[in-house]
Amino acid sequence: MHYQTPREWFLIKLTRSADTFFVPLKTSVRTIKMSDSDSTYTSDSPSRKRKRTSRTRNPRKKPHTGARELAEGTSHTSKAAELARKHLAKLKSNILNELDYEDTYVYTPLKEGTGEDIRVLVIEPGKKDDPIKCRLVSSALPNTPMTPQTTASYPYTALSYFWGEGKPIHPITISTYKTPTKRLKNISKQEKVHCLFAKHQHWCNTGIIHVRSNLFVALQRFRDEHEKRTMWIDALCIDQKDGHERTAQVKKMHELYIQANKVSIWLGDGSSPDQPEPKPCFRFLRKLLDLNGLDQLLRNLAKNKSNLIEHANDIVSLMRNKWFSRRWVVQELALARPDQAEVVYGNQDIKWSDFSDAVSIFIKSQDRISPYLSKKLEEEAVSILELSPAEGVANLGANALVDFTNNLFRRSENGEIQQRMMTLEMLVSNLLAFESTDPRDTIYAVLSLAKDTHRFGPEMHVRDLDPRLLPDYKNKCLLDVYTDFIAYCIEKSSSLDILLRHWAPDGKREKKKRYFTPENKTEEEEEDLPTWIPLIHKSSYGTPSRRPGGRRNGDSFVGTAFRSSQKNYNAACDLKPWIKFGELTEEASRKKKYNGRLAVKGIRIGNIAKLAPRAPQGMIFPDTFEMAKFDRDWWDDNKEWAPGMARVPEGFWRTIVADRSSSSGGNTESWYPRACYESLKNLYPDGSLRPDIVLGLRKAPKFVKVFLSRVKDVMWDRRFALISLHGKETYALLPADTKKRDIICVLFGSSVPVVMRPHDDYWEMVGECFCYGQMEGEAVSGKEWVHPYEDAECFEIR
Repeated sequence: MHYQTPREWFLIKLTRSADTFFVPLKTSVRTIKMSDSDSTYTSDSPSRKRKRTSRTRNPRKKPHTGARELAEGTSHTSKAAELARKHLAKLKSNILNELDYEDTYVYTPLKEGTGEDIRVLVIEPGKKDDPIKCRLVSSALPNTPMTPQTTASYPYTALSYFWGEGKPIHPITISTYKTPTKRLKNISKQEKVHCLFAKHQHWCNTGIIHVRSNLFVALQRFRDEHEKRTMWIDALCIDQKDGHERTAQVKKMHELYIQANKVSIWLGDGSSPDQPEPKPCFRFLRKLLDLNGLDQLLRNLAKNKSNLIEHANDIVSLMRNKWFSRRWVVQELALARPDQAEVVYGNQDIKWSDFSDAVSIFIKSQDRISPYLSKKLEEEAVSILELSPAEGVANLGANALVDFTNNLFRRSENGEIQQRMMTLEMLVSNLLAFESTDPRDTIYAVLSLAKDTHRFGPEMHVRDLDPRLLPDYKNKCLLDVYTDFIAYCIEKSSSLDILLRHWAPDGKREKKKRYFTPENKTEEEEEDLPTWIPLIHKSSYGTPSRRPGGRRNGDSFVGTAFRSSQKNYNAACDLKPWIKFGELTEEASRKKKYNGRLAVKGIRIGNIAKLAPRAPQGMIFPDTFEMAKFDRDWWDDNKEWAPGMARVPEGFWRTIVADRSSSSGGNTESWYPRACYESLKNLYPDGSLRPDIVLGLRKAPKFVKVFLSRVKDVMWDRRFALISLHGKETYALLPADTKKRDIICVLFGSSVPVVMRPHDDYWEMVGECFCYGQMEGEAVSGKEWVHPYEDAECFEIR
């Protein structure tokens, strides 16, 4: 390609393999030699070339900006050479990422009904730096009954990996094999495998596919120098541009991973500067499995006789690996038999069962490790971003993955899945540490793990998936996928709580990548999602990429729902919901089904009388104390709440802990009011209470810290409010973006009250709230409500 460019643009010639590319680069650099053999920057202007030459021949002239830092006293040193190599490597990488490489390989569609269930990838032998050559072969799944008409099945290793960022720039050669079916009809499975690799067989349709760096180094790592390797890799074995095929292959994921010979988890080659070296990291993981040795390490740590902190920092870095944030890995790992999954990092590997135990032991030891680790990070950090909050470690995807894979199933002695333990709603609501490139996979990636979405035959073939949940990448837009999922959950649970748990990626990033096909894309699909779809950035720790930074919002009042019957509150007194989803007209519904409107029924219970500022990090402001009639002057002189009030008012302390002892429920502790009283001794001069400061005090009473930890988890980024309730007043905790004109409602089917914002002809859902004295059905008691609730108010939410 050659670009006719303006005067300020320059041509860059990059020679890679046998191809030459010309790309535009806007830069002040005239010439930089990128390697001894191939790549050189050149100007398309003779006058510029002359200027460049004269500058090169006059060493006394000041170098231009790009070279100045190398010329200041280090131009002849090895340090300068190394710095130059880094600059050039980074620049070359940036340029390559800007190029668009065209794939020349054309997929042969899988033939349904012939046993062509999947494709497997045969990696040809080669040394590390040899070009990668592979073959794609149609295959039946290993447990498929064989008939003369059935395609042969081939054993394979399934690769679980992080796709990576940036553009695919690494070429691999792919060939497709056309099986001579007549010659394979009457021979055994073993003979078919032999024929498959025989040199005289006919291979055709050879082309190039470009892959991202992480997959490229994985192919180099798993390739053998002498023998062929057969693997299943989603990016290559599925035609990702074919929405119909993607849909069909997603339905087979359950069987694909269960029937794999092995599942290899690829964490990368360890070459990134923010990742630890593989060998010492895995050596320490194995040390963690020796419980006696671990106790000795922890004892030595307290005596400053251990290098445990350096190793612990490596484990934290490894747990931040992007692989642990992928939603698909939950299924890939959970379905693999425990003895057949391995973790591969650089040239090291370890069984998943050992890795899982080591991570679990590490997290359980955090109370003893974190103080030393935090101190070391504080000493070495040059910016706030380099600090790793201790609470962030326990909430990393690696720890969540270990917990979930240990609790998803009941297994037999030989590792076979006997029973699934969680509903689809539980999975989607709790797997918040994991994300996917396509937000529709928020639901699709866990379908095979849920206990309520499938019925399984004796050979574990999936049957009877609810039509609303069928994966469809070609025809269903994000709004339709989310709406069908929510409708399914409400029907199964007889509850509206799925509208209040923050689980949904908003898809804005993906819209820029245009995951909608052109024929399905409309202006309506580019609009924001309706307010009744709860977005994940409002969850306790925000989006998966932000979880390592610690808490972002208060814990959900609705709770985690690990059990379908579990509720923290019961504001609607178990009344069943009445809902209606708005659908488009028949003509408009060709492109999508729903219009983003939801009608629900319920009652108004109160208005907002006073509203305090939002509480960053769970702070309690003077405005909040003032609403609760706290008298600061009286407290300073008498150590009492106010004249005539010796104790902390019950309504106040119960509100700031949401009248529960934890996010999963449980009655408050009897000593909470004493701890709240004791906390007031830590008021700032401005009259505010800052839980984080008190929690950092070494000698603060333990029970005060426990109480304030709960306060912080509840009030974080919420607003304390005084609510007018039928002539009476009560306290409430409301979402951060609540406004004075909003109202408090109880919707039939919801376990907690909801803040709603009125508009001319519709309502906006602001979010869940805690309203003291209205959490156990008080609002709906005293009247017999009969579905479909003719006397109730209908709220159309958009």
